[in-house]
Amino acid sequence: MVNYRKLLLTLIAVVSFLAPILAYAYKFGFGVWESNEDWAHMGSAIGGLYAPLFALFTLLILVKQFLHQRDFGVYQQREASRKNVFEMVDRYSQKLDSMLTDDLKEKLRLLAELESYNTQVSSLKSDLLDVFTVWASLYATMGRCSELEPIMKVDLSAVPVLHLTFNVCLDLELADSKHFNKSGNNWSFYQHFSDL
Repeated sequence: MVNYRKLLLTLIAVVSFLAPILAYAYKFGFGVWESNEDWAHMGSAIGGLYAPLFALFTLLILVKQFLHQRDFGVYQQREASRKNVFEMVDRYSQKLDSMLTDDLKEKLRLLAELESYNTQVSSLKSDLLDVFTVWASLYATMGRCSELEPIMKVDLSAVPVLHLTFNVCLDLELADSKHFNKSGNNWSFYQHFSDL
């Protein structure tokens, strides 16, 4: 497919390059002169016409280079931000992994299954408070980033599963939504897969 914009720009560049020479040749003729003065007049005329064209061409190149560098800077900043988010999620996941003993995992599973009116809930919440503090930070980080870049939701959600297990992540999310997160602001990634 022909790129008409490139073709048009090339045509404008060629015409801009040839126009001063053709205009000079049409008006004054073009040839080999015996007088140095005639050559000087031609050089001054051609130089006076081409200098602004080359200056404009240089300015366009500089503007394009500036725009490219600006876009690249934004890209680098975005990638650094993504890397930081993944590192934070990874650190929170490692912390949770180190905190969750088999006993706490069992308590977590039980808390995820119990309704809020059950008498054991208060005791279990107290035992798991430190775990849910870290989970809330992890959850908030993943949620904020996913709002800004929804495509990262799946990638971010895979990080805790690498350190914990899918079932532990699901239990954390279910227990959090039932007993801790009363605002109704549920990010609910793992719950979508619980029926699989």
